[in-house]
Amino acid sequence: MEEGSECKTFCNRCSHHTTHSILYSNENFLEEEECQEQGENSYYVVRCLGCDDIHFFYYSWCTMETDEENNPIKKKLFYPPRSFRRLPAWYSKLDSEWEINQLLGEVYSALASENLRLASMGSELHLNLS
Repeated sequence: MEEGSECKTFCNRCSHHTTHSILYSNENFLEEEECQEQGENSYYVVRCLGCDDIHFFYYSWCTMETDEENNPIKKKLFYPPRSFRRLPAWYSKLDSEWEINQLLGEVYSALASENLRLASMGSELHLNLS
């Protein structure tokens, strides 16, 4: 992907995949001749063409990390992290002094950070306190 071109990726504000313009890209191909390893690190800064939000994402792969079919596993990192689920509209109307409401906010924060075990433990605690 080159600067000035377009790509489809998820936008948190639009809450779905939208077309983005690539503002900056840096792709580095890595090769170790001694051990015959290869890989790539790619960095992108993109702007959503729907809402003008700016996002950063990073892709990497390395021949040392492969799946069952010996294909390199591609890692993706997004900033800000993709939202699994937005806080509901009624959340802002809750009394923020109550610990149970603060816990609900922390559960959503854990989901956004992809800390799924932490989110499930927080959800269970929230149910037990309710």
